[in-house]
Amino acid sequence: MKPTTNSKWCHVSCAFWVPEVKFLETQFLEPIETKDIPNWRWGLMCSLCNVKKGTPILCDTRNCRAAYHVTCAFKHKLKMKLVISDASTNVLLKSYCPKHSLDHLHTNLNSAKEVDFISRSVSDEEKLSHTNPQYEFWKYVEISKIYQEVSCLFHILKIPIITVFFIV
Repeated sequence: MKPTTNSKWCHVSCAFWVPEVKFLETQFLEPIETKDIPNWRWGLMCSLCNVKKGTPILCDTRNCRAAYHVTCAFKHKLKMKLVISDASTNVLLKSYCPKHSLDHLHTNLNSAKEVDFISRSVSDEEKLSHTNPQYEFWKYVEISKIYQEVSCLFHILKIPIITVFFIV
């Protein structure tokens, strides 16, 4: 977790995935600026844990209104991916609710380069730790695998790797 500009704390994973959030010092990934998060996002309830806390993200499927915490999405192994368009160097993070994660299981790469965030199996002890406020998404994700895939992708696209940060 990292400090925010309003003296609170934010998961680094949430800062990456919530679109209105940004890092003021990208070298240190802090402080995290949350002032642009709209009020409606603060009021969303997570459809996975049924808790109304923090700022859940929304499914990227058009017209789907499913909301869920970033950490819950990783715990439930939802489809979470990084997309780099061939036409630009923009990096988009896309996530899908349980229903639409199934729709995206067998999709092929189109004109964009995609990297899936691979989840590993979770022990019963780790599942119970989700109730702990210090629960972190990296317990459920193979960061080294993601870093390797993203590094390779950025090398192919000739994008300096310095623009991508993964914290373990």
